[in-house]
Amino acid sequence: MDIRLILTVFVAIVSLQGSLGAVVDGVTSKTAKFAISAFIPVAGKYLADAADAVIGCTLLIKNAVGVAIMIGILVICLLPLLKMLAVILLYRMSCVLLEPLAEGRIIKCISDVANSMTYILGIAAAVAFMFLMTITALILASNISTMIR
Repeated sequence: MDIRLILTVFVAIVSLQGSLGAVVDGVTSKTAKFAISAFIPVAGKYLADAADAVIGCTLLIKNAVGVAIMIGILVICLLPLLKMLAVILLYRMSCVLLEPLAEGRIIKCISDVANSMTYILGIAAAVAFMFLMTITALILASNISTMIR
């Protein structure tokens, strides 16, 4: 299977799950606020407004934590990706430098290893991208549910 197709399907599924979950969260929040204001006789409206403030504050905290997690994921994923890129460049440079000295089979072997490492780099970058997309979808889902409220 092509990695572009896998990434496309993954992004579509994560986006749909985030949107559907956000709609359910928004409806649940609206229902809870209505139930609090309707069933508690005197202080119901005040408690519903307080619940709305609490939900807003938790959304702010969730967004801040989500952004910190995204930055952490970028930092964690960047170092191995740069190391793989450096190894690929070293293999390519060794192919160029050994071309006049070594036998053709050795050069082809080193070149094939560099090509394999390029595929591994692409797969690792795609997995990092999918992880970032998942975190982004989770953050956006909470924002959509707040807009529905």
